[in-house]
Amino acid sequence: MPTGIEISRDFYAQIVKPILAQKYPEELNRAAVGVFGTGSDTVGLDDELSRDHHWGPRVNILMADEDYNRVGDEFLSFMKDALPPDFECFPIGFPKLTRGGVSVESIGHYFRCFAKMETPPLTDLDWLRTTEADLFHLTHGVVFEDASGEFTARREAFSYYPDTVWKKKIADWCLYFTGSTSPYNVNRCSRREDFVSAEIFFGAAVKRAMELCFLLNRSYAPYTKWLSRLLPDLPKLGKEVMPIIDRAIASRDWHERVMCLIEIAHIYAKEMHRMGLTSEPHLQEFDPTFADLTLYESALQLYKELPEELLHAKFNEEEYWEYLAREVLFDTDDYFQKRLQKS
Repeated sequence: MPTGIEISRDFYAQIVKPILAQKYPEELNRAAVGVFGTGSDTVGLDDELSRDHHWGPRVNILMADEDYNRVGDEFLSFMKDALPPDFECFPIGFPKLTRGGVSVESIGHYFRCFAKMETPPLTDLDWLRTTEADLFHLTHGVVFEDASGEFTARREAFSYYPDTVWKKKIADWCLYFTGSTSPYNVNRCSRREDFVSAEIFFGAAVKRAMELCFLLNRSYAPYTKWLSRLLPDLPKLGKEVMPIIDRAIASRDWHERVMCLIEIAHIYAKEMHRMGLTSEPHLQEFDPTFADLTLYESALQLYKELPEELLHAKFNEEEYWEYLAREVLFDTDDYFQKRLQKS
Protein backbone atom coordinates (compact mmCIF):
# COMPACT_ATOMS: atom_id res chain seq x y z
CA MET A 1 0.00 0.00 0.00
CA PRO A 2 1.59 3.33 -1.04
CA THR A 3 2.05 5.95 1.64
CA GLY A 4 0.58 9.41 1.51
CA ILE A 5 4.02 10.85 0.76
CA GLU A 6 4.48 8.51 -2.22
CA ILE A 7 1.07 9.33 -3.65
CA SER A 8 1.59 13.05 -3.07
CA ARG A 9 5.05 13.06 -4.65
CA ASP A 10 3.65 11.39 -7.79
CA PHE A 11 0.67 13.76 -7.83
CA TYR A 12 2.98 16.76 -7.73
CA ALA A 13 5.45 15.45 -10.34
CA GLN A 14 2.86 14.17 -12.80
CA ILE A 15 0.02 16.66 -12.46
CA VAL A 16 0.61 19.76 -10.35
CA LYS A 17 4.12 20.79 -11.37
CA PRO A 18 3.58 20.65 -15.16
CA ILE A 19 0.42 22.76 -14.85
CA LEU A 20 1.99 25.38 -12.58
CA ALA A 21 5.28 25.49 -14.51
CA GLN A 22 3.41 26.72 -17.55
CA LYS A 23 1.34 29.41 -15.83
CA TYR A 24 3.52 30.50 -12.90
CA PRO A 25 7.12 29.39 -13.56
CA GLU A 26 8.84 32.22 -11.67
CA GLU A 27 6.57 32.02 -8.62
CA LEU A 28 6.98 28.24 -8.51
CA ASN A 29 10.76 28.65 -8.63
CA ARG A 30 10.62 30.86 -5.53
CA ALA A 31 8.21 28.58 -3.63
CA ALA A 32 8.74 25.54 -1.42
CA VAL A 33 6.58 22.55 -2.31
CA GLY A 34 6.03 19.37 -0.33
CA VAL A 35 3.94 17.84 2.43
CA PHE A 36 4.06 20.13 5.46
CA GLY A 37 2.17 20.75 8.69
CA THR A 38 0.04 18.33 10.69
CA GLY A 39 -1.09 14.82 9.83
CA SER A 40 0.39 11.35 10.16
CA ASP A 41 1.47 11.43 6.49
CA THR A 42 3.93 14.28 7.17
CA VAL A 43 6.13 11.88 9.16
CA GLY A 44 5.36 8.63 7.32
CA LEU A 45 3.11 7.22 10.05
CA ASP A 46 -0.06 7.01 7.98
CA ASP A 47 -1.73 3.63 7.58
CA GLU A 48 -5.02 2.23 6.34
CA LEU A 49 -6.88 3.79 9.26
CA SER A 50 -5.49 7.22 8.35
CA ARG A 51 -7.39 7.19 5.08
CA ASP A 52 -10.83 7.86 6.55
CA HIS A 53 -10.31 11.66 6.78
CA HIS A 54 -7.81 14.41 5.97
CA TRP A 55 -5.78 12.04 3.82
CA GLY A 56 -5.05 11.72 0.12
CA PRO A 57 -2.97 13.40 -2.59
CA ARG A 58 -1.42 16.36 -0.84
CA VAL A 59 0.64 19.26 -2.16
CA ASN A 60 1.38 22.15 0.19
CA ILE A 61 2.79 25.16 -1.61
CA LEU A 62 4.56 27.86 0.41
CA MET A 63 5.02 30.93 -1.77
CA ALA A 64 7.52 33.71 -1.22
CA ASP A 65 5.73 36.33 0.86
CA GLU A 66 5.74 38.99 -1.85
CA ASP A 67 4.48 36.51 -4.46
CA TYR A 68 1.63 35.36 -2.23
CA ASN A 69 0.57 38.93 -1.47
CA ARG A 70 0.53 39.65 -5.19
CA VAL A 71 -1.04 36.54 -6.75
CA GLY A 72 -1.81 34.05 -3.96
CA ASP A 73 -5.58 34.03 -4.36
CA GLU A 74 -5.29 33.90 -8.13
CA PHE A 75 -2.76 31.06 -7.87
CA LEU A 76 -5.12 28.93 -5.76
CA SER A 77 -8.14 29.72 -7.94
CA PHE A 78 -6.19 28.65 -11.01
CA MET A 79 -5.32 25.31 -9.42
CA LYS A 80 -8.90 24.65 -8.40
CA ASP A 81 -9.93 25.07 -12.05
CA ALA A 82 -6.96 23.31 -13.64
CA LEU A 83 -6.45 20.23 -11.45
CA PRO A 84 -8.46 17.03 -11.98
CA PRO A 85 -11.07 16.00 -9.38
CA ASP A 86 -9.04 12.94 -8.36
CA PHE A 87 -5.67 11.23 -8.70
CA GLU A 88 -5.26 7.44 -8.66
CA CYS A 89 -8.88 7.18 -7.47
CA PHE A 90 -8.29 9.51 -4.50
CA PRO A 91 -10.29 12.78 -4.48
CA ILE A 92 -8.41 16.08 -4.59
CA GLY A 93 -9.40 18.49 -1.81
CA PHE A 94 -8.67 22.15 -1.14
CA PRO A 95 -9.17 22.61 2.62
CA LYS A 96 -8.31 26.13 3.71
CA LEU A 97 -6.78 25.26 7.07
CA THR A 98 -5.74 21.65 7.61
CA ARG A 99 -3.39 21.45 4.59
CA GLY A 100 -4.73 17.93 4.05
CA GLY A 101 -4.95 18.35 0.26
CA VAL A 102 -3.81 21.13 -2.07
CA SER A 103 -3.02 24.33 -0.16
CA VAL A 104 -1.34 27.65 -0.86
CA GLU A 105 0.02 30.10 1.68
CA SER A 106 3.05 32.31 2.22
CA ILE A 107 6.21 31.04 3.87
CA GLY A 108 5.81 33.70 6.54
CA HIS A 109 2.25 32.66 7.34
CA TYR A 110 3.28 29.02 7.72
CA PHE A 111 5.93 29.94 10.30
CA ARG A 112 3.55 32.24 12.16
CA CYS A 113 1.06 29.37 12.47
CA PHE A 114 3.49 26.88 13.96
CA ALA A 115 6.09 29.06 15.70
CA LYS A 116 4.06 32.23 16.36
CA MET A 117 6.88 34.12 14.61
CA GLU A 118 8.55 34.13 11.20
CA THR A 119 12.17 33.89 12.36
CA PRO A 120 13.73 32.15 15.38
CA PRO A 121 13.26 33.78 18.79
CA LEU A 122 15.84 36.35 19.78
CA THR A 123 15.71 35.61 23.53
CA ASP A 124 15.39 32.53 25.72
CA LEU A 125 12.06 33.75 27.07
CA ASP A 126 10.73 34.08 23.51
CA TRP A 127 11.62 30.43 22.89
CA LEU A 128 9.30 29.52 25.79
CA ARG A 129 6.40 31.07 23.83
CA THR A 130 6.73 28.35 21.19
CA THR A 131 5.12 24.92 21.64
CA GLU A 132 7.26 21.81 21.28
CA ALA A 133 4.76 19.73 19.30
CA ASP A 134 4.30 22.64 16.88
CA LEU A 135 8.08 22.95 16.47
CA PHE A 136 8.07 19.24 15.66
CA HIS A 137 5.48 19.88 12.91
CA LEU A 138 7.45 22.89 11.68
CA THR A 139 10.72 20.99 11.33
CA HIS A 140 9.24 17.81 9.82
CA GLY A 141 7.42 17.06 6.62
CA VAL A 142 8.91 16.31 3.22
CA VAL A 143 10.23 18.93 0.81
CA PHE A 144 9.71 18.10 -2.87
CA GLU A 145 11.25 21.31 -4.16
CA ASP A 146 12.73 24.47 -2.66
CA ALA A 147 14.78 26.05 -5.41
CA SER A 148 15.33 29.35 -3.59
CA GLY A 149 16.27 27.59 -0.35
CA GLU A 150 14.42 30.22 1.70
CA PHE A 151 12.02 27.82 3.41
CA THR A 152 14.71 25.24 4.15
CA ALA A 153 17.02 27.89 5.65
CA ARG A 154 14.26 29.28 7.86
CA ARG A 155 13.24 25.80 8.99
CA GLU A 156 16.81 24.82 9.85
CA ALA A 157 17.08 27.93 12.02
CA PHE A 158 14.34 26.42 14.22
CA SER A 159 16.02 23.00 14.27
CA TYR A 160 16.29 22.83 18.08
CA TYR A 161 16.27 24.80 21.31
CA PRO A 162 19.34 26.81 22.36
CA ASP A 163 21.32 25.11 25.14
CA THR A 164 19.95 27.20 28.02
CA VAL A 165 16.32 26.63 26.95
CA TRP A 166 17.02 22.91 26.46
CA LYS A 167 18.43 22.60 29.98
CA LYS A 168 15.49 24.56 31.40
CA LYS A 169 13.05 22.15 29.78
CA ILE A 170 14.95 19.08 30.99
CA ALA A 171 14.88 20.52 34.53
CA ASP A 172 11.14 21.22 34.34
CA TRP A 173 10.34 17.74 33.03
CA CYS A 174 12.53 16.13 35.73
CA LEU A 175 10.57 18.14 38.29
CA TYR A 176 7.21 17.07 36.82
CA PHE A 177 8.28 13.42 36.61
CA THR A 178 9.18 13.49 40.31
CA GLY A 179 6.42 15.78 41.58
CA SER A 180 2.99 16.02 39.96
CA THR A 181 2.91 13.60 37.02
CA SER A 182 5.14 11.08 38.72
CA PRO A 183 5.59 7.73 40.47
CA TYR A 184 4.88 9.67 43.68
CA ASN A 185 1.22 10.34 42.85
CA VAL A 186 0.69 6.99 41.12
CA ASN A 187 1.92 5.28 44.26
CA ARG A 188 -0.12 7.33 46.73
CA CYS A 189 -3.38 7.20 44.76
CA SER A 190 -3.15 3.44 44.19
CA ARG A 191 -2.37 2.80 47.87
CA ARG A 192 -5.56 4.72 48.71
CA GLU A 193 -7.37 2.56 46.13
CA ASP A 194 -8.27 5.70 44.20
CA PHE A 195 -7.68 3.92 40.93
CA VAL A 196 -9.27 6.58 38.72
CA SER A 197 -6.77 9.18 39.90
CA ALA A 198 -3.97 6.62 39.78
CA GLU A 199 -4.73 5.88 36.10
CA ILE A 200 -4.78 9.60 35.28
CA PHE A 201 -1.43 10.19 36.95
CA PHE A 202 0.03 7.03 35.43
CA GLY A 203 -0.87 8.08 31.89
CA ALA A 204 0.47 11.58 32.47
CA ALA A 205 3.71 10.17 33.92
CA VAL A 206 4.23 7.89 30.92
CA LYS A 207 3.74 10.88 28.61
CA ARG A 208 6.30 12.94 30.56
CA ALA A 209 8.71 10.01 30.49
CA MET A 210 8.50 9.74 26.72
CA GLU A 211 8.86 13.50 26.25
CA LEU A 212 11.93 13.52 28.49
CA CYS A 213 13.48 10.82 26.33
CA PHE A 214 13.10 13.08 23.29
CA LEU A 215 14.67 15.93 25.24
CA LEU A 216 17.72 13.84 26.08
CA ASN A 217 18.07 13.12 22.37
CA ARG A 218 17.84 16.86 21.56
CA SER A 219 14.84 16.12 19.39
CA TYR A 220 11.43 17.81 19.51
CA ALA A 221 8.74 15.53 20.94
CA PRO A 222 5.77 15.04 18.61
CA TYR A 223 2.04 15.30 19.11
CA THR A 224 0.96 12.86 21.87
CA LYS A 225 -0.53 10.30 19.46
CA TRP A 226 2.87 9.69 17.87
CA LEU A 227 5.10 9.61 20.96
CA SER A 228 5.17 5.84 21.43
CA ARG A 229 5.45 5.18 17.69
CA LEU A 230 8.54 7.36 17.30
CA LEU A 231 10.21 6.72 20.66
CA PRO A 232 11.94 3.46 19.62
CA ASP A 233 13.47 5.25 16.61
CA LEU A 234 15.42 7.69 18.77
CA PRO A 235 19.21 7.25 18.56
CA LYS A 236 19.55 6.54 22.28
CA LEU A 237 17.41 5.32 25.19
CA GLY A 238 14.21 4.83 23.17
CA LYS A 239 14.76 1.12 22.54
CA GLU A 240 15.70 0.67 26.21
CA VAL A 241 12.78 2.64 27.65
CA MET A 242 9.91 1.52 25.40
CA PRO A 243 9.88 -2.12 26.67
CA ILE A 244 9.71 -0.82 30.25
CA ILE A 245 6.73 1.37 29.34
CA ASP A 246 5.07 -1.60 27.61
CA ARG A 247 5.63 -3.72 30.72
CA ALA A 248 4.17 -1.05 32.97
CA ILE A 249 1.07 -0.64 30.80
CA ALA A 250 0.51 -4.40 30.59
CA SER A 251 0.81 -4.86 34.35
CA ARG A 252 -2.23 -4.58 36.63
CA ASP A 253 -0.01 -4.50 39.71
CA TRP A 254 0.31 -0.89 40.80
CA HIS A 255 3.58 -1.32 42.66
CA GLU A 256 5.15 -2.88 39.57
CA ARG A 257 3.94 0.09 37.52
CA VAL A 258 5.52 2.50 40.00
CA MET A 259 8.81 0.57 39.93
CA CYS A 260 8.83 0.66 36.12
CA LEU A 261 8.54 4.46 36.21
CA ILE A 262 11.35 4.65 38.77
CA GLU A 263 13.50 2.40 36.59
CA ILE A 264 13.06 4.90 33.75
CA ALA A 265 13.92 7.81 36.06
CA HIS A 266 17.18 6.09 37.03
CA ILE A 267 18.07 5.48 33.37
CA TYR A 268 17.58 9.17 32.63
CA ALA A 269 19.55 10.30 35.69
CA LYS A 270 22.50 8.15 34.66
CA GLU A 271 22.27 9.41 31.08
CA MET A 272 22.29 13.06 32.21
CA HIS A 273 25.45 12.34 34.19
CA ARG A 274 27.00 10.65 31.16
CA MET A 275 26.13 13.72 29.06
CA GLY A 276 27.86 16.01 31.57
CA LEU A 277 24.63 17.75 32.60
CA THR A 278 24.63 16.57 36.22
CA SER A 279 26.85 14.83 38.76
CA GLU A 280 26.66 11.08 39.35
CA PRO A 281 23.17 10.35 40.71
CA HIS A 282 22.54 8.88 44.15
CA LEU A 283 20.14 6.06 43.35
CA GLN A 284 17.99 5.15 46.34
CA GLU A 285 15.77 2.22 47.23
CA PHE A 286 12.01 2.67 46.78
CA ASP A 287 10.62 5.15 49.30
CA PRO A 288 6.97 4.41 50.26
CA THR A 289 6.43 8.10 51.03
CA PHE A 290 8.00 9.85 48.02
CA ALA A 291 8.59 6.83 45.73
CA ASP A 292 11.80 8.23 44.23
CA LEU A 293 13.55 11.62 44.32
CA THR A 294 16.40 10.94 41.90
CA LEU A 295 15.26 13.38 39.23
CA TYR A 296 14.58 16.08 41.86
CA GLU A 297 18.32 16.11 42.45
CA SER A 298 18.93 16.33 38.70
CA ALA A 299 16.44 19.20 38.37
CA LEU A 300 18.04 21.10 41.25
CA GLN A 301 21.48 20.93 39.67
CA LEU A 302 20.15 22.15 36.32
CA TYR A 303 18.09 24.97 37.86
CA LYS A 304 21.15 26.30 39.71
CA GLU A 305 22.83 26.99 36.37
CA LEU A 306 19.90 28.84 34.79
CA PRO A 307 19.46 32.60 34.57
CA GLU A 308 17.03 33.81 37.24
CA GLU A 309 14.52 34.99 34.63
CA LEU A 310 14.03 31.40 33.45
CA LEU A 311 13.61 29.72 36.82
CA HIS A 312 9.84 30.28 37.17
CA ALA A 313 9.04 30.90 33.50
CA LYS A 314 6.73 28.29 31.99
CA PHE A 315 6.82 26.64 28.58
CA ASN A 316 3.77 27.18 26.42
CA GLU A 317 1.91 23.87 25.88
CA GLU A 318 -1.05 25.18 23.88
CA GLU A 319 -0.78 23.54 20.47
CA TYR A 320 -1.74 25.05 17.11
CA TRP A 321 -4.27 22.26 16.51
CA GLU A 322 -6.47 23.74 19.25
CA TYR A 323 -6.91 26.94 17.24
CA LEU A 324 -7.15 24.91 14.05
CA ALA A 325 -9.88 22.62 15.39
CA ARG A 326 -12.13 25.57 16.15
CA GLU A 327 -11.52 27.28 12.81
CA VAL A 328 -12.05 24.09 10.80
CA LEU A 329 -15.65 23.99 11.99
CA PHE A 330 -16.32 26.95 9.68
CA ASP A 331 -14.35 25.71 6.62
CA THR A 332 -16.91 24.54 4.05
CA ASP A 333 -14.15 22.83 2.04
CA ASP A 334 -13.08 20.65 4.95
CA TYR A 335 -14.03 17.06 5.73
CA PHE A 336 -16.01 17.88 8.87
CA GLN A 337 -18.31 20.44 7.24
CA LYS A 338 -18.99 18.06 4.37
CA ARG A 339 -19.67 15.24 6.84
CA LEU A 340 -22.14 17.41 8.74
CA GLN A 341 -23.89 18.42 5.52
CA LYS A 342 -24.43 14.75 4.64
CA SER A 343 -25.98 13.88 8.02
